[in-house]
Amino acid sequence: MEFYTKKLNFELIEDTDLGGGKRWVQISPPNSTGTNLLLAQASNEEQTKSVGNQTGGRVFLFLQTNDFWRDYESMQENGVHVLKETAVRLCSCVREFDTVSRVGGDEFWILLTNMPDKGSIIAIAENLIEAVAAPYKLQGEQVTIGASIGVALYPDHGVSPQELVNLADQTMYEIKRQGKNNYAFADVISELNVNEVM
Repeated sequence: MEFYTKKLNFELIEDTDLGGGKRWVQISPPNSTGTNLLLAQASNEEQTKSVGNQTGGRVFLFLQTNDFWRDYESMQENGVHVLKETAVRLCSCVREFDTVSRVGGDEFWILLTNMPDKGSIIAIAENLIEAVAAPYKLQGEQVTIGASIGVALYPDHGVSPQELVNLADQTMYEIKRQGKNNYAFADVISELNVNEVM
């Protein structure tokens, strides 16, 4: 944490003791307009070996909640901090060395590293959708939101971070157009482009 706050001049947004040796630490880049990073500390040898490993087997997921702003302000007024709860739910669906980041509004980016196969990615995507769909409590009532996920694979769909972000973003919006609350791989965008040309 000191590296980010003292060397990179990031702002410490939150540092909460969750008990059991775990802390909820959020930092924000200088002059950020809403992007925060959630820091995690390696707790075993396998995680320590994975620190800094951003090479082969990367997966980039772009996730945006559906109808989020419909309920957000009401939830905030009533003490329901849905963004933080949603972030916690998302983090519970991935491995400790994966990355979950809110990039503004109701959008989250998720970076999965060294995934063994496509089936493992699908399992995580389905778990993410299920986790977000679980009811939130609002003044004794239950409120639900949904999630749409676009998945871009390295190097299958792109080799640069910007390519992966763009494809995951386009795929997510295509899922929302088709009915929301689902996931898809970036192949659907390529198929759409081919059909448009034909």
